[in-house]
Amino acid sequence: MTPPEPRRTRWLVVLEELAGVTRNPGGVARQYAEILPRLAELDVDVDLLVVRPRETLPPADLGYPVRVLRPPAWARGVLWMVWGAWRVRQTAAAGGYDAVLAPEWVGLAALV
Repeated sequence: MTPPEPRRTRWLVVLEELAGVTRNPGGVARQYAEILPRLAELDVDVDLLVVRPRETLPPADLGYPVRVLRPPAWARGVLWMVWGAWRVRQTAAAGGYDAVLAPEWVGLAALV
């Protein structure tokens, strides 16, 4: 009997900027653009959730699903952080992810 093939791990990655998706081309945006493909090499299925981008680029095929969430007009200041954390929680719960990677200082995964 052949053992079952190991299941790939599913990660939800939550960012505010990413090179190739948002207009900010440097710093963290570029670093995550380099890290995410490496996760795929480690058999991690990545779903990317970009929250509150100021400007996005035309859709590009990055090799993994990308969703962009823009807050409603009323969600400003602290309200946008609460809205963002609530939407990330909804997305994580609906997706059945094994892990949530949210390397952001604004607490986007505070409710997960």
